[in-house]
Amino acid sequence: MTALDFAKKLGELLKVPLVACEQKPGEEFRYPKGDRDQLSADDNYIHLNRFQRGWAIMARTGGNVAVGDVDPRNGGDIDKTRQLLDGLHVRVFAEIATPSDGRHFYIAGHSELPSTSNLDGWPGIDILSFGKLVFLPGTQRPKYNGAGYRVIFDDLEALADGGIPMVLRHSPIGWLHAEGVVSSSKPRRHGRVANLMPGKPHI
Repeated sequence: MTALDFAKKLGELLKVPLVACEQKPGEEFRYPKGDRDQLSADDNYIHLNRFQRGWAIMARTGGNVAVGDVDPRNGGDIDKTRQLLDGLHVRVFAEIATPSDGRHFYIAGHSELPSTSNLDGWPGIDILSFGKLVFLPGTQRPKYNGAGYRVIFDDLEALADGGIPMVLRHSPIGWLHAEGVVSSSKPRRHGRVANLMPGKPHI
């Protein structure tokens, strides 16, 4: 298994746009500018071919795939989040360990699923949907002394086999409706806190 296998599967199976970001002196990486929702999976081969060791490989979420980002440094609880998703009957199709000891839970995307954070009673959890970037395995973070992202399990084939567009029951729309992030009468692509596009990539 190579460092970019997970990224390649996202692109090939689910048409997720990928971005290779070179290192930036004084910071971590040079991130893409402009409307990230305009990124296209048609350019994935360019980014995969130009990727070099020490660069970041990232995915643009929203559409077919969303990510639940749990950060224990901000109060996120990995086990509680896993139980929450299970209770909502939201299937997790991949789980990635982050260098900050957090988790990225890959779930089915949906046109009504917004990017959002700071949900009441659920600190340290971000829902990465439209307009967001997420670091993928293959990235080594200078911020964490070169530590990277580790695949705990991966069943992206099952997500691809489920059909596109994804069915509503696989996305946490009901929970976000209850939280007031998504209006039943007027769906929004972006949540009440997530309108900070382009925003920073998520760890």
